[in-house]
Amino acid sequence: MTPSPEPTTPYRWTTRRIAAIAAIAAVTVGLGIGLTLLARACSGKPYPVADPVATAHRLDDRTQAVYDAMALPPVHLETAWGQNDISADSSACGIRGIQARIDKVVGGWHPAPNTYAIIEGWKVANVTRPAAQAALQRAQQTLTTRGWTVVSYDPTSVHLVLQPPAPAGDTVDVAFDSLEHIGVTATSECATVTSDLFPGTGTLPSPSAPFQLRN
Repeated sequence: MTPSPEPTTPYRWTTRRIAAIAAIAAVTVGLGIGLTLLARACSGKPYPVADPVATAHRLDDRTQAVYDAMALPPVHLETAWGQNDISADSSACGIRGIQARIDKVVGGWHPAPNTYAIIEGWKVANVTRPAAQAALQRAQQTLTTRGWTVVSYDPTSVHLVLQPPAPAGDTVDVAFDSLEHIGVTATSECATVTSDLFPGTGTLPSPSAPFQLRN
């Protein structure tokens, strides 16, 4: 009886097929990774996702803390200013990635879609320059003991910029002007919002101010 041939041919064919499939898989994975990295390079680091209403309430707390720390003499809101409110600014947040680099070279600007900075601002009136200088010094001293960081402080122009503690990204600008006003403006970092959180008309809280001065 003639012995059966060794099954070398099927084994070699199967090995080759496995090697080919592995090579195709490696190429596919590599291509996928390459495309993902390319997409990230084009779009840049994504902005964080945040609820604009929650952000607005946080900014309200920030400006309230500044007002309390200033310990001003009796003042009132400068209602004629017309900016005692909370708003969403889509022009503050530029697109990132390759397009941003191109914009920097050619001087263009492309806002990031569905991305906003939330801003709260108000002014108080009837503050003399010496009172404003003292108020900003008090705010600086009080808030730094609570974890706030002074970004800049100019006692000559009576201008103070602060960063509150975490969550990071908010800034609060406190400035005196020649009309004897102190303006306080809090700005959040840019954040992307989902469609159901879109900060349209009526979505954000009502115009705000220190609670001591609210109607």
